[in-house]
Amino acid sequence: MLSRRTKNLVLCAVFVALIIVGAFIRIPVPVVPFTLQFLFTMLAGLLLGGRLGAAAVCVYIFMGLLGLPVFTEGGGFAYVLKPSFGYIVGFAVGAYVTGRIANKTATPGYGRLLAANFAGLGIVYLFGTAYYYLICNFYLDSPIGIGALFLYCFVLPVPGDIVFCILGALVAKRLIPLFSQKERRRQTMTVQFLTEKVLQGGQVTKEEALFLYGSPLEELCAGADSIRRHFCGNAFDLCAIVNGKSGRCSENCKFCAQSAHNRTAA
Repeated sequence: MLSRRTKNLVLCAVFVALIIVGAFIRIPVPVVPFTLQFLFTMLAGLLLGGRLGAAAVCVYIFMGLLGLPVFTEGGGFAYVLKPSFGYIVGFAVGAYVTGRIANKTATPGYGRLLAANFAGLGIVYLFGTAYYYLICNFYLDSPIGIGALFLYCFVLPVPGDIVFCILGALVAKRLIPLFSQKERRRQTMTVQFLTEKVLQGGQVTKEEALFLYGSPLEELCAGADSIRRHFCGNAFDLCAIVNGKSGRCSENCKFCAQSAHNRTAA
């Protein structure tokens, strides 16, 4: 059985691979073609959570800066001086914010998922356009005006990414129950499951006890009876009191006929 840390590392590696592949899958849209990177970085945040999703993107960035040809135009540290590098940084920040917004609940609805995706989209374009403007105007000495920047770096590419936001929400809604540890615990947390856990020698946690508190009485009685039969069987002991003092006991137990204080006719 894989540990939680191992599972996180495996999932992180899977999304690093998806982001790399996404960089080379081009959608042939006229004027401004784009890739699937935004979709995969967004899904990393939605499915892995903010921190792990951003970590996957950061690993991807680190690999590219080391010289591995994982970026759209290759790799190497010099890539930071390319105008498009700002979008890559935006992917990491966007994945974190998207994951934080979406994973505030164990089962986010479509509204929350779309809000998270659009927040990530805004961050990606904020970082991308600002970086593009700074590199072009102050490093490459190829000035670009605000109007042209807004047209080519935002207006033209953003409709395609809006489609990805919707697609990402649809995909994430289906896959989140498989990735969310809270949701997996909720789905397995039934009276029958917890009964089997106790029968096998396990202990009920505080979270599980609170779940049992609100469970149907019939299920609780059936589970308790199963545990009783397993540990105690069907045998029981009887306790009888011998009327040795016949009403002369000095203790004031008014329910007992042996008490001197008992005023019944018995």
